[in-house]
Amino acid sequence: MATRWYLQPTTGVAMLKCFALSGFFLLAASPVAAQWMASENDNPFDKKTERFVFSLASSGAVLGVRCEGPDADTVAIVFGTNERTDGAAALVNALKPNISVIIDGGGRTDLEAEADSVEVAGVNRLRFVARGKSTVTLIERIAAAKRRISVASVVGGQTFHVSHFGASGSRQRIGAALKGCGVATTLGKD
Repeated sequence: MATRWYLQPTTGVAMLKCFALSGFFLLAASPVAAQWMASENDNPFDKKTERFVFSLASSGAVLGVRCEGPDADTVAIVFGTNERTDGAAALVNALKPNISVIIDGGGRTDLEAEADSVEVAGVNRLRFVARGKSTVTLIERIAAAKRRISVASVVGGQTFHVSHFGASGSRQRIGAALKGCGVATTLGKD
């Protein structure tokens, strides 16, 4: 009996699904796709919603904007590094850490920050968090970036964890999060 080398109907459908799935992944990986993502978490106990907008760097670092309400103290810039930590946050905080940001190759802005650790996939990672009115101003500048946002931590006067984040989608996502929290902002008032 001769072997038939034509596609069976079920095989053809499977191949079409495979091509469709491949096309989806190519589209999702294209530069057109937004580089900033958003998340919301409701807390039914205190009737607040935490909004978190973030972008990932190729280094594995995370740059995020978080808010829970309209007050400047509830708005934060979060810089998660890929550095493993086991209790080093207290030592880092004793050295007065900063988050340093350069937008589109412009001037450098440093914000006082607090270091802590966050568990990611079972590993504690070093994270820096900056809050306050000057943070809201810097977040507006990050949202208005055209090309690139460079971020680093500064500990004891030395720069660490230099990471670069794309600007695509930052204005829309950050603006929506701040509006959802009721934060007074100049975003959208062009």
